[in-house]
Amino acid sequence: MKRFNILLLTLAVLMVSMTSCFNEAFDLFPYDSVADEALFSTESGAEAALIGCYDPVTPGYYMFSAFGMEYYGDSSGTGVTSGPASSDAQALSQKNVTPANSFAQRWFYETYRHISRCNNFIYFVEDTPFNDPDRKNVAKGEAMFIRAMSYFRLATLYGTVPLVTNVPPELYPEKALETELYAQIIDDLEYCISNLPDRNEDVLRPGFYEARATKGAAKSLLAKVLMTAPNPLYDLDR
Repeated sequence: MKRFNILLLTLAVLMVSMTSCFNEAFDLFPYDSVADEALFSTESGAEAALIGCYDPVTPGYYMFSAFGMEYYGDSSGTGVTSGPASSDAQALSQKNVTPANSFAQRWFYETYRHISRCNNFIYFVEDTPFNDPDRKNVAKGEAMFIRAMSYFRLATLYGTVPLVTNVPPELYPEKALETELYAQIIDDLEYCISNLPDRNEDVLRPGFYEARATKGAAKSLLAKVLMTAPNPLYDLDR
């Protein structure tokens, strides 16, 4: 019995020492990780972070490409409908989502992940030294366009959702009022219209990523938002 107690005591000491080692490991910073303050200390670093904001709208990314066509119903009377090819994507497009929908939870999470990237960019880029101050405003507008588009997609697919714009974010944010959510979307797009160019001729990464947000894209999205926003934000005349 005495030998058994000594064995238990030895195991307990080993477990405590191993736990302390694990706790120390948790405090280590990954060697290949870059803190936001360091990433946004240079213009090139900020531009690299902006590319990450575009992730959900790059060609081949299914989150937005599956909604290339909005669902308008059967206009021909033949039973043929226009909309996404996937039946689950069609259900989302029709706002007819069930718990069995394969995209509902995943896209909710994915969209907030991209919103978080945009929030970080908008917050940290304020301290980034740009050679051309106008480029900073354009870059910020690009991130705001992606954030506005993401929140509009959340609003149309899920209804009222938490509105997260702070850095760092709240741990358990409450759902926003529909008017609050649309007001944020409109504010972001108003900034885009004031700061984005008509065309992006001198892209920083040509080829696959050459398409960037423009003033025309912001106006187009704002028009759609104003036609679907709740009162008193609904503005069909504009």
